[in-house]
Amino acid sequence: MVIGDAGPEFTPRNLQTAFTRLRGGAKFVAMHKNRWWITPDGVMLDSGAYVAALEFGTRRRALVTGKPSRAFFGEGVRLLGRMPRGPASAGGLVAAEVAMVGDDLWNDVRGAQRAGLRGVFVRSGKHGDAELARVASERGGGPPDAVAPSIAEVVAALVG
Repeated sequence: MVIGDAGPEFTPRNLQTAFTRLRGGAKFVAMHKNRWWITPDGVMLDSGAYVAALEFGTRRRALVTGKPSRAFFGEGVRLLGRMPRGPASAGGLVAAEVAMVGDDLWNDVRGAQRAGLRGVFVRSGKHGDAELARVASERGGGPPDAVAPSIAEVVAALVG
């Protein structure tokens, strides 16, 4: 059973079907554990809420193959390290040389930081100052390595 992005297909009936199959022994894989997202229709629960419900109901943990999994970020670093970086490059990267740029403080920024990457938060409107303060004060937490008004400013800083 692979749980992906939340959308209109996340109905009580489909959630019950997933629960039944998991109880019957199906493998349990989650593409990510994002809590919520912003859609054209407004703020909506994301699949992480459904994964948490299924984990609670089945007393099983999902194998998370995406954010905030350390393995996900580690694989990204590994693949980036295989890309040519110029004539002076010896190839290979270490996590501390890579930054995750995202608008989710917990799954993008904190997930990356827990995996040893730098986490850059962009203000898309998903999280504000209250959440920035909260993530910085959480046990094992800390502030993002950088905060940018938008992705355009991050790109400009890297190119300029």
